Amino acid sequence: MATAFDQPAFHAYGLVDGNDALLAYITLYHIADELEIINIAVRPDARRQGLGWQLLDHALREEVKLGILTMFLEVRTSNMPAIRLYERAGFRPVGRRRGYYTAPVEDGLVYEKRL
Repeated sequence: MATAFDQPAFHAYGLVDGNDALLAYITLYHIADELEIINIAVRPDARRQGLGWQLLDHALREEVKLGILTMFLEVRTSNMPAIRLYERAGFRPVGRRRGYYTAPVEDGLVYEKRL
């Protein structure tokens, strides 16, 4: 059985500490010249250290080498730290998905970055 990690269009990057414990990760999916950021997460005790920025910056630089022209992501409307990170990286809001998230139900903002 193939997993997402076996698919050439799926990429994941992570940051680990000195004990090889995962601190943060980002997962991406690309098709042709488009990229979607599936998830980016930083362990709660490792937040506010710039790890999210490091991961996002590294991942975007690597993916651009593959010919990516447009990048997309969704984010909860209440996730202000993530929204600030994405906007700092040049992403701009292009839409809203009503009720996209559950537990709790919340809208998702769609962001795009064109290169």
